[in-house]
Amino acid sequence: MMTRFKIPALALAILTLLAASLAMAQDAPAPTRILVVDSYHHEYPWSAGIRRGIHEVLGVHAGDRDRARSADGRLEIWTEFMDTKRHPERDWAERAAQRVAGVVDSWHPDLVIASDDNAVKHVV
Repeated sequence: MMTRFKIPALALAILTLLAASLAMAQDAPAPTRILVVDSYHHEYPWSAGIRRGIHEVLGVHAGDRDRARSADGRLEIWTEFMDTKRHPERDWAERAAQRVAGVVDSWHPDLVIASDDNAVKHVV
């Protein structure tokens, strides 16, 4: 007889916890989104140093090379590498700028950091 009541009670407890966690998730503020547009390639030492500096100053631990999130979830960083050092052709930079525009349109960053001349020239 006791088993018959345990399953509905357990299901009710799980649903209650799920509803509470969803409500808390909706109350949590959205993370601040920062898009870093780097003129060069991720292996270029200058770019790696800038990326490392941004992450250190903001207290963000790198996830993969393009995306990172702060431990508390309040910041998200997306780094887009234009790779114009290895590909100086104008059409390459224009395609890279279009790719960045697509990220801005879909991801809606709160802040855009342009790193180096080509990012400023073609994106900002």
